Amino acid sequence: MERLRQAIDLAPDPAAVLILAGLELKFGDPDAALKTIEKSRRNNLEDRDAQTILAQCALAKDLRFVAESMWQRMNDPLERSVALLRHGDFEAGIDGLHEILKTEPNRVPALVQMANSMRIMPKDRWLVARMESVLRTADETTEDPVNLHFALGKSYDNLGEYEAAMGHFDAANRLRYRNIERTGGFDRDGYEANMTLRAHVYRQEVVDDEKRHGNPTEMPIFILGMVRSGTTLAEQILSSQPDVAGAGEQDFWINTDIRLMDYARESLDTEELREAKETYLRLLTGFAKGARKVIDKQPGNMLLAGALHIAYPNARIIYMRRTPADNAISIWTTNIRTSVRFVNNKSNIVHAYRQHEKLREHWKSVIPSDRYLEVSYEDLVQHQEVVSRKIVDFCGLKWDDACLAPERNRRQVITPSLWQVRQPVYRSSINRWQRYEPWLGEFRELLTD
Repeated sequence: MERLRQAIDLAPDPAAVLILAGLELKFGDPDAALKTIEKSRRNNLEDRDAQTILAQCALAKDLRFVAESMWQRMNDPLERSVALLRHGDFEAGIDGLHEILKTEPNRVPALVQMANSMRIMPKDRWLVARMESVLRTADETTEDPVNLHFALGKSYDNLGEYEAAMGHFDAANRLRYRNIERTGGFDRDGYEANMTLRAHVYRQEVVDDEKRHGNPTEMPIFILGMVRSGTTLAEQILSSQPDVAGAGEQDFWINTDIRLMDYARESLDTEELREAKETYLRLLTGFAKGARKVIDKQPGNMLLAGALHIAYPNARIIYMRRTPADNAISIWTTNIRTSVRFVNNKSNIVHAYRQHEKLREHWKSVIPSDRYLEVSYEDLVQHQEVVSRKIVDFCGLKWDDACLAPERNRRQVITPSLWQVRQPVYRSSINRWQRYEPWLGEFRELLTD
């Protein structure tokens, strides 16, 4: 974002201004987003996107009446409902969706958003029936069928009808993987070779030698792991501590990775890393707003844990782990919009999981235990206070009872876990795979891992 800000300062292109303001808002800084939007206003840009961001900023600053007036002018009840849901006001958000469906009963985004924003009960079967009906005529050239299948799978799961649920989850993933196959599919051999190369590039002697040149700051906290391993819950707990800010899932290191790895020489480009670490620290500082520490919960940073430790030897790295079969089922049953290419094929998920495990073992061996902590998702939800205190202490922070109620964390949530993170910590996701045991398919291989 820093480079984008610099470019806008030189030439405030309206489209770039809106992109930057949206990013600032997404990562919890409505004040910065408002200042950025003012640049577009000076350029006479009063379009719908600008108004949408301004309304979301007002809501984030608890100026609900301002947001309501802007939504009314825009005449966009769906945007209003989604914004309220992300802000944690589920009652008002769902009421808004009901109003939309009174006049547009087959509007797919409203149907899907409603199903994903509450626990489906027997009284909600009308919603399930409506989605099933709309699905029969949905345009397969759009994302509507995929979104409806995932929403129906989640609904049947809530109702305890697991065979029907898995049927929809299978259909959703099949449709999405069809598009991945059209662009080359998932290269298993290449993925495995890449993981092996990382262990070689970030071997013990390289890590120990290069981290001497690292930045001594303790500001960053990296929460990483496999997709759907519990990183959002860990962040919500830790960012409830007053000295901690959350930066969401930053793509900085994922985007920088290609420049750090010298694939021809099978080595680390140390000059690139030295430049990147200072740029990233400036990025994090923008999220701190007085906090001592800032969390980056990008799960994909697990590929770069060695680089992160070299860059910031005093930063804490928390690796979230989950029972393999439960982790796989969570990936399969979640509508994940990601560039990760293995998530919509069961066999590929199994392969990727095992490669992740090999790399995790490597990180555990090369990063000191006072800087690297593995946390079991199952332990965290079953022994919340004990494990939460361990995490807080590991990060060098004082305990705060707010960490016991992460569902009260007022940070905006933009993740597939939208509804779940607003609920008290629950244990129903432990051994969830057992509900789907007859239909596990390739996931059954993970039961022995």
